[in-house]
Parts: sequence; structure tokens; C-alpha cells
Amino acid sequence: MVKTMNNLRQNFQHAQWGSIIGNEKGIRLAVLKDEVAHLKSKLNDEDTSVSILKTTISTLNLHVKELEKK
Repeated sequence: MVKTMNNLRQNFQHAQWGSIIGNEKGIRLAVLKDEVAHLKSKLNDEDTSVSILKTTISTLNLHVKELEKK
């Protein structure tokens, strides 16, 4: 698991076993938000993959918004 500043997945991790527990929607949102935070941390203006990362971040953010509406 990738460590981010706001590792939301930890909110769903069982303290003793490390298993992920909780409702599906909450877990999906936490994983997507963690992934967005991780990708944003990888942005570097000098890198040629910036546009690809920005597109990926935008797509993941749209998916987060879709899930939050449900």
C-alpha cells in the first residue's frame, strides 16, 4: 500500500489483522482519493508525463464525484 499524507484507506483497515472492512462505497471513495493524492504528489512540471497524470487525476476525480452522488 502506498503511503500518502492523507491515507484514507487506513480508516477501513482492521487494527489487528490489517484486513479492509467497511461499506463498499466508503472503501472505493477512500481508495480513489488516496490514488488522486498519490498522483498529485508525483506531478513535476519538468516531467513529460504531466499531461497524462493530469488526465488520470481528472478522470479519477470524476469517478469520485459519481460515487458521492449515489
